[in-house]
Amino acid sequence: MLGAAVTEIDYSNADADGKICVSYIQAGNPTKTECDAVVVSVPLGVLKSCIAGDSGKRDNAAGSAGGAERVWLGEGGMRFTPPLPCGKSRVIENMGFGLLNKVVPLA
Repeated sequence: MLGAAVTEIDYSNADADGKICVSYIQAGNPTKTECDAVVVSVPLGVLKSCIAGDSGKRDNAAGSAGGAERVWLGEGGMRFTPPLPCGKSRVIENMGFGLLNKVVPLA
């Protein structure tokens, strides 16, 4: 899936069957695959903008398992189904990032 644009990570059935469904677009072709685990490695700034901007972007997914609620993450259209738990969202919101400047005093 290198170079693919992930559109959805659906872990709503992970407890029942242990599988996570990942939807992505690669070379213009929408594809779905099932896996046991997913590592999300988007930049923190992307996650922060997604969490901050997800109000009003929640909907009940027609066609999703059990009509699960989903949340759109960012302008790229990636979403988690169901939305990230409040604890994880809070951690993402509170994490800091930026430049680190070191000052060495010379006597």
